[in-house]
Amino acid sequence: MADARLQKLGEYMRPHWRQVALGILSLFVVNALAVYVPLLIRDGLDELQTTFTMQRVRGETLASHIERSVEARDPKDGPYSLR
Repeated sequence: MADARLQKLGEYMRPHWRQVALGILSLFVVNALAVYVPLLIRDGLDELQTTFTMQRVRGETLASHIERSVEARDPKDGPYSLR
């Protein structure tokens, strides 16, 4: 009974095998990322606990502000105009 259902499902899916394969591959990628992202966060927190200094925080903050200022600049405003 179940074998007949799977055979019928296979017949329906055969013309769409590329989409099915892409869907299965996408599921594997999403699940791999769902596992990998928390591991990255864990490693980042571990590194932060061992290498945290106020000098580094100030440097990162300054770099972030400079980057956002440069990105926000509109070329029509001239070379020295910051928003």
